[in-house]
Amino acid sequence: MTDSAVTRQVNQGRAHTVRTFPLFGWACVLAILALGFCVTLAMTCVMQERAAQLAMKEFNRQVDVATSQLENAIEKDKTLTVAIQGMFHAFGSVSRAQFNHFVNAVDIERLFPDTQALSWNAVVPAAQRAAFERSVRLDDSLQPGGYPDFAIKPGDAAEQHYVVTYIEPMRGNESAFGFDVGSNPARRRTVELARDRAEAVATAPITLAQETGMQKGFLLMMPVYQTATPHDLDTRREQFRGVVVAVFRIGDLVDGSGDLDFSAVRIRDVTDADESADTELEVIYERGTDTLPAAHESLTRRVDLAGRRWEVVFSQSAEAMNVDGKLDKWAVPILGGLSTALAALLVAYLATSRQRTLRRAAELTLDLQRANDKLSRSNNDLSQFAHVASHDLQTPVRNILGSLSMLEDAIGDDPDEGVSRYMQFLKDSTLRMQSLISDLLSYAESGQAMDKEPVDLNATLSLVAEVTRDICESKGGTVQIEPMPQVLGDEQQLERVFTNLITNALKYSKPDEAPRIDITASESEGFHEIRIADNGLGIDPENQQSIFEPFKRLHRHNDIAGTGLGLAICRQIIDRHEGSISVEASSDEGSTILIQLPIVS
Repeated sequence: MTDSAVTRQVNQGRAHTVRTFPLFGWACVLAILALGFCVTLAMTCVMQERAAQLAMKEFNRQVDVATSQLENAIEKDKTLTVAIQGMFHAFGSVSRAQFNHFVNAVDIERLFPDTQALSWNAVVPAAQRAAFERSVRLDDSLQPGGYPDFAIKPGDAAEQHYVVTYIEPMRGNESAFGFDVGSNPARRRTVELARDRAEAVATAPITLAQETGMQKGFLLMMPVYQTATPHDLDTRREQFRGVVVAVFRIGDLVDGSGDLDFSAVRIRDVTDADESADTELEVIYERGTDTLPAAHESLTRRVDLAGRRWEVVFSQSAEAMNVDGKLDKWAVPILGGLSTALAALLVAYLATSRQRTLRRAAELTLDLQRANDKLSRSNNDLSQFAHVASHDLQTPVRNILGSLSMLEDAIGDDPDEGVSRYMQFLKDSTLRMQSLISDLLSYAESGQAMDKEPVDLNATLSLVAEVTRDICESKGGTVQIEPMPQVLGDEQQLERVFTNLITNALKYSKPDEAPRIDITASESEGFHEIRIADNGLGIDPENQQSIFEPFKRLHRHNDIAGTGLGLAICRQIIDRHEGSISVEASSDEGSTILIQLPIVS
């Protein structure tokens, strides 16, 4: 062959390399980018869902704490009325001075700041009203000259009054002094309910007599009897002397109960709510509802208040619930994107490196007749490059699998269904990436130079049958092998060809029929013809040529796993053995793959 002819072949080879191999290399890059994007997206979804769950859990905890603080504040204030009730029962008669001394001793303004006032409301029959008013006017135990203007108000003609007789502190509550809480039918019913139950009962939200602002309030009434609390209803009504009343402004009670650090709080009294009626209940307290953003979460709790029931709605804006912060929100996408980009750059670099190596090898063909030793060294360098590439590509994938394992440990032994689904998706995607890289490298290595030697296909197929025995038995299948010839080639690569073909036949078997594989051999026109026939799903005629192309798959990965490189590797190995591989026949009853290998004398 002349130098010009060799040069022409080199240029043709270079053009073929430039035209075909970059497409294959960029296919690898796109595959890495696609898988990296899927992994990053899945991990982002997992972390965002986990963060949302943690934020909601923390919100629930905060609401439970706030509800408990509100209930505890009410119970704490109730102890004041219990203590005063005990004083009346113990001493029988409690004077104004004693009442004043007790309230000052407990220091309600400091220790019970949410209690507006404490009062003693005595039962005053209508017949005793004038005498009662005179006795209060003449009571100068706390104020010289007594209370000359005292009168029961309002001045209605009720049969019985429940009059604010003592009230502490007096300053700021003067307007309530002498007020008959029984003048209002609802409050009268509350007094009578406390009397009959012999326990503290709260009124519905009201506007207090001493209220100067817009707050709603309520009264907590504790009954007092002539003796210790009677057990039967008739005795309670007979011995009823009046009620100890704790006065509360709802806003002061809620704000002073503890840390209610929420975007909005709204309270309604639902004690008398009719669930069957479509009516809007009165809001008795609200804060922040007018500025609450559209993106928020709300939780509702019920608080029992001495016979009343409040519905408390706690709301928190989405921004306030972002417990992870802005940095964590973008950490997974940024790290995932960087990792994917680095992996893609590595693959692109390897692809272009291989392209340059092959181009250099093609150029060296010009000196093939004079430099066989240089070509041999170049092939050896290329083999070492494949091993380095295998290590460099597999290491990041193993790191990803290790990171997924640590992420599973961090999440816990029993994550919810959504987290388990995303984690399984991550594992499957990464394992698929690992399988794809392995097959890509196998495809690359199958095109390298090989040492040919006599190969007994009987021994090769026996070894392959043993390797695939487990999967074959799991499907209840059989593999029949007739006597095989001896060929010249690479034993390990031929073993890979038959392993791929038998595995494919088992993988694409019919679900309702045990797989059967028959391997026969014959000779024709200088070739050994080896046929691998199965009773599987078959191959459509339009796909019988394309199935040997890289990444060509006839089924979705979720239905039948695979990378689409198995048959491409088989064709490349057979081409290196100067043979051919094709689909000889295929139908609904199965397929037959034909391999032709040269007969060597």
